[in-house]
Amino acid sequence: MSAALGLKPTAVVYCLSAGMTLIIFYRRLQKPLPMIVLFALGGLLGYLAVNGWWMWKLWELYGNPFFPFLNGVFHSPYFDDFNFRDNRYLPSLPEALWFPYLWWTTHGVSEEFFIDFRIPLVYTLGVIFLTAALLRKKIGFYWREYPRWCFLVVFMLLSYSLWLMIFAIIRYLIVVEMLAAIVLVKAAIVYAPSKRNWAVIIYWTAVIFVFHLLLRAPLDSFDFGNRRRARRVIAVEKVKLPENTLLKLYNFPSAALAAVWGKQVPLRALGYMQYNGNYMQGSDFAERGKFREMRDVIEKEHRGPAVIVYRENYNALYDKKIRGALQTEGMFCRRLRTNLDRGLHICVPEELKDKILQPRRRGKWHKKPQ
Repeated sequence: MSAALGLKPTAVVYCLSAGMTLIIFYRRLQKPLPMIVLFALGGLLGYLAVNGWWMWKLWELYGNPFFPFLNGVFHSPYFDDFNFRDNRYLPSLPEALWFPYLWWTTHGVSEEFFIDFRIPLVYTLGVIFLTAALLRKKIGFYWREYPRWCFLVVFMLLSYSLWLMIFAIIRYLIVVEMLAAIVLVKAAIVYAPSKRNWAVIIYWTAVIFVFHLLLRAPLDSFDFGNRRRARRVIAVEKVKLPENTLLKLYNFPSAALAAVWGKQVPLRALGYMQYNGNYMQGSDFAERGKFREMRDVIEKEHRGPAVIVYRENYNALYDKKIRGALQTEGMFCRRLRTNLDRGLHICVPEELKDKILQPRRRGKWHKKPQ
């Protein structure tokens, strides 16, 4: 778990919930204090083993070992003085109470339409079970007789609650989603009718139907795209950039092009106007602090040709904004052939278009954006 945190900070939810659950079940552990200390020490060592070198590198380069996170604490000049996080999907307090039911019909937990019946179903069963246990005064009984299941439930509940307060982004809830399958199977077995009659047939038919919906749901969700049919993970048409080219990248996904073309000829790449910067404070790194200063100096001192790659985001306001910022006077622009994104375009100096760009076999060449 700590190694996962080192690979991606969003795993912090499960590190915290695991530690909190161990503390709650303190009396259930054999030698509880040494166990919790070893858990914390093992977590620290696992995190440092995976991320320790990178933390040192971030400190050396930017003065913040968690850059860009926690910059309200470390105050790196390369970023704003606030603790950056993605809070686009955080619900209000009233919404949090019925939040699992809201993302069925909205983009409330993801950039794309997403369906997942597991969490709403477990949430519903949990509310019913907790209400019945409180009314029958059996909370203490379950706590004593089923400590392992209580441990699992408390861990899931804490993980979900922390996720809801910190991110509320569905892809960061994967651990709870996986454990939800165990809970649902257990619930199906526990509440199955004991007598062999028509009730058994009806019950298991309904359970199979529900499980079919759970298996079917991911297929009906909108995916984030893939390149399964591509011959290469990153495929882009051949271009012949001159040496000392300044590659100006507007919006993502375009950074991979700098790596691909940089193998062919020395160049410098600069980032501009990332789409996230329009709706997620602090996400447009190239426009902030020393990054912006460095970019401006490089652009001012550059004496070679400049090539622009920009992406149409199919968002009217953003596309209008980015087109207004593009400096394409004397440049020739057309769509870029690549499997990264269909909206990517390339603009090259008019006098160099025949040297840089290969003739297109299909379609027409487009003039510069208006």
